[in-house]
Amino acid sequence: MIRSILVLLFFILFFLGFFPVVLLLYLIRCFSPDLERRITLRIIQAFLSFELIVSGTTVIPSGLENIPEKEAVLFVGNHRSDFDALVTYKYMKQPTGYVAKIELSRIPIMAQWMDLLECVFMDRKNVREGVKAISDAAEKVKKGISIFIFPEGTRNHNEDRDIPMEFHKGSLKIVQKAECRIVPVAIQDTEKIFEEHVPYITAQTVKVRFCEPVDPQTLTKEQQKNLSGYIREIIADELQKMRQEDITA
Repeated sequence: MIRSILVLLFFILFFLGFFPVVLLLYLIRCFSPDLERRITLRIIQAFLSFELIVSGTTVIPSGLENIPEKEAVLFVGNHRSDFDALVTYKYMKQPTGYVAKIELSRIPIMAQWMDLLECVFMDRKNVREGVKAISDAAEKVKKGISIFIFPEGTRNHNEDRDIPMEFHKGSLKIVQKAECRIVPVAIQDTEKIFEEHVPYITAQTVKVRFCEPVDPQTLTKEQQKNLSGYIREIIADELQKMRQEDITA
């Protein structure tokens, strides 16, 4: 319980205490958007890294060499927990925005931070707004800002969470609009940090694997037609490999 309180307390103190920094970053954005993005990236990475330490979360990453340092891509991950963003964002090498649910845009100060991070808010109940969010995300990629999306649309509720739920096909239209590569990301055991025993946060070891980038232009027509299913299978296969590695270790 103490760990849960500390995580929440530091979260609140950061967003309230760093509000003046938000104003400064918006000012920097007026003169140098690229500088602002790089500063924001490092500030939030430091904050999230500390939150993971406080929560007792140990992240075992692999495939970090597959994260582009200059090229903007679409990161596609399976979704198991609210901690998924925390355990992946700390490894981003360049400004990266996340596709997030619209409800987060209504939280004061947090919404401003997420705007600085180039996040895109999606209303899953409004088709027109959903299409607009995908277009906005594609435009960011064209400008050199990577985007991270969880195409399941919600946290995985399968009995076996190593089997991703079906991906929403429209979510990967970002790739078609931006003509970018995809980096599949397999995330394992993050639900054990919080969701399996709400409201308690417990110390856990989780894994994150960044797979080799996929260039849709090199795929067959059938694979391109079923791109969401193709990427889902890559992630599912990696999750199974990761679990098998645990068994044989």
